[in-house]
Amino acid sequence: MAFANTHLLSRLWLKRGLLTLLASQALPPETSLVSGKTLRSRPQPRKLPSSEPRLRPKPQAPKVQPQVTPLRPPRAFATWPVLWQQLFERVKAGHVVWTYPLLGSDLWQKPSPGLAERRAFLGRLVKEPPVYPQGTHTFWPYQMADAVAQPELFWAGVRQLKASVVMILGLEAGQKLLSRPVVPYSQHHAYGCHVMVFQEIQDLAQNLALYGAMRRMQRDVLAALGLNPVA
Repeated sequence: MAFANTHLLSRLWLKRGLLTLLASQALPPETSLVSGKTLRSRPQPRKLPSSEPRLRPKPQAPKVQPQVTPLRPPRAFATWPVLWQQLFERVKAGHVVWTYPLLGSDLWQKPSPGLAERRAFLGRLVKEPPVYPQGTHTFWPYQMADAVAQPELFWAGVRQLKASVVMILGLEAGQKLLSRPVVPYSQHHAYGCHVMVFQEIQDLAQNLALYGAMRRMQRDVLAALGLNPVA
């Protein structure tokens, strides 16, 4: 019999899918709850996209090379060669030490090829924006006119000058002072200082793009260390 005109209880069964009961003849499978046909599962509701904001990846800090292992304890000032002691007396203390291969010769005013170009470049470093307060920049060599590198005397002088940042101009100079191969714009921790290595002066002086990249990197690092340009 079909639940066409039946009582309230049978209507509840009708809502559950029961259409026919005790039929006198065979019925199509779709009307039977006990047929061998597999029932289709109800479609699952679609998941709505989450309304939570996606977190953006944090910017990566500039890659800094591992700490350089000191060669030996810094040499006391009294043990320095006389020429180095005399030059140190002429150098002013500063937060940022600049160095390059011919700096020792230039500080002693020894004539050499490219001297005028190097002097003009150092003037740009000090006078062109960003300009920093007096006492920010200083210059200290790692070799004299004899071109014999003295890394120990250089780092001893950096400590005596109370510097926290070292700017090395030239990959050869960087390799001698850090005892490892270096690349332009690389950053290192060495002997208590934040060290940056750039190209040679002639390359920076002749290429505005390289020079601008160096100045931007210098500004960002000094700002992170609390050293800011004058207003």
